[in-house]
Amino acid sequence: MKKKLLILLTLMFFTPFAVNAYEVKMDWQKSYDIAGNPYFTKDGGIIVLSDNYDSIQDDYDCIITKYDKEGNMLWKKNWGGNSYDAFRTMLLTEDDGVIVYADSHSTDIEDITYLGGADIVLIKYDKDGNVLWQKNWGGNNQDDFFSMLVIEDGGFIAVGYTNSTDIEGLPNKGEYVPVIVKFDKNGNVLWQKNWYGFGSFDSVEQTEDGGFIAVGSSTLNDIEGLTNKGESDAIIVKYDKDGNMLWQKSWGGNKSDDLNNVIETEDGNIMLFGYSESTDIEGLPNKGDEAAIILKYDKDGNMLWQKKSWGGNDEDWINSALLTDDGGFILFGSSNSINIEGIMNHGSFDAIIARYDKDGNMLWQKSWGGNDEDWINSALLIDDGGFILFGSSNSTNIEGIMNHGSFDAIIARYDKYGNMLWQKNWGGSENDGFISMSLTEDGGFIGICESFNLEQTNFDIKIVKYSIEYELENVTNEKGTSIVQQQGKYGVITPTPNKGYEVDKVIIKDKDGNVLNVEVSKLEDGTYSFDLYTDVSVEVIYKEAIENPKTGILDVITIIFVGLFISLSGFFIVKRYNERLEF
Repeated sequence: MKKKLLILLTLMFFTPFAVNAYEVKMDWQKSYDIAGNPYFTKDGGIIVLSDNYDSIQDDYDCIITKYDKEGNMLWKKNWGGNSYDAFRTMLLTEDDGVIVYADSHSTDIEDITYLGGADIVLIKYDKDGNVLWQKNWGGNNQDDFFSMLVIEDGGFIAVGYTNSTDIEGLPNKGEYVPVIVKFDKNGNVLWQKNWYGFGSFDSVEQTEDGGFIAVGSSTLNDIEGLTNKGESDAIIVKYDKDGNMLWQKSWGGNKSDDLNNVIETEDGNIMLFGYSESTDIEGLPNKGDEAAIILKYDKDGNMLWQKKSWGGNDEDWINSALLTDDGGFILFGSSNSINIEGIMNHGSFDAIIARYDKDGNMLWQKSWGGNDEDWINSALLIDDGGFILFGSSNSTNIEGIMNHGSFDAIIARYDKYGNMLWQKNWGGSENDGFISMSLTEDGGFIGICESFNLEQTNFDIKIVKYSIEYELENVTNEKGTSIVQQQGKYGVITPTPNKGYEVDKVIIKDKDGNVLNVEVSKLEDGTYSFDLYTDVSVEVIYKEAIENPKTGILDVITIIFVGLFISLSGFFIVKRYNERLEF
């Protein structure tokens, strides 16, 4: 039986800042002569989608390669036909397989009838790389998917655009119109809908009611109830689970506006992220070329609020967003502006991080970078509320980091208050950048890096594994001893109480003496375990043990006498009762 002991939080400061001494170590790194899009799998492995140029046939085939969590190749498969084919993206399925989207111009793919232009081909692989099925979608012209999502019923939804005029059941509404398609788990089309205007759906989210929110941009030509405000407007369209449109909204101003990310919040509302070039949106003055924007709508399509995130006199972008436990969110992006209040531009593009509450109020914002370009590709939330961001940097004057030449791959760890805990770079003489990151079971992380190959003048894939070693300190106690050790991402405490004492409570503090709010679990072997995310000191408090009272000879005689008395009393009561019945 696993018992839990909760440690209470004592805040010494409102926004603590801890300078950690723990060591971030590189465990191993592997290099692969392959360029492509990497994805982490559910078992901790990695799948890379790449292309292979055939100089004889003068075309490209597709390659899918699976590696285990140690970076060892498990299998490698080719796919393609007699013309140009390229893997675009993939989805992880519940059975540990993958669905891969390919852009195909080939006319001889087995079991597939070429439709024209560039076909969208969907291929289902099992976990061992065997093709289970392949289906194509599209028509006589250009079609493309920009976002795909596995949904609750095991099928998947895809959004993008279509320029085809002959797709059955999909009346043509113009050139390059936004499209949404729902597939079952075997790749069969359940329903498909196209929208209006010249544009595309760029992102899709399944909502709690089983429906879908699709967002993107469109010119909105002659759409009833939606007036085009500029060159192109951002669009938000809600569909039910069967593809019926429930409502549609547009947003924008006198120039181009686009939404490229949508997230449903825990309260059922919708967070939207994108950019705006417009200069006439009321309450959102644009001071530069492109402003990063945040919109919040309720489930019925009513706008709750609109905000412009960081922004200044130049380009400002949002690259990714993470929801936080308190209903707020953290935005990660880039800025070339030099006049953002409270933020110093270090030179060219800086990486930007900003934390907001659920109402869109900015709690804090930070910049990261140096005298040249610095980019955040994405970020990961950590259990303690902090995050790891990763990307690339071409700066040469960042304190504590030596630039190896051109762009280096960058990792930086922050706490939930926006304080940097550590930063690392990795790379060589040419361009390197982390494009994906995953936490590992031992509390470390694996980064996938795109690295320029001088000899072949292209980019290779590098996989780098890191682990973290923490400084752990025991506080001695006159009533017993204890040992704390690191086991992966856990701290394990082995208490040894003196005779007559037992464990009362466990106190865990950071190196500055602040009591940490961590959950400690008592294990069956008598040890205690807790999650590690910083250097700690551990003190086990002991108390006098309550011994079981011993049973003496007088206690035994008393128990026997009482039992005999109860038995005799019962006998006489029954006897008296029987005599009364006989009367």
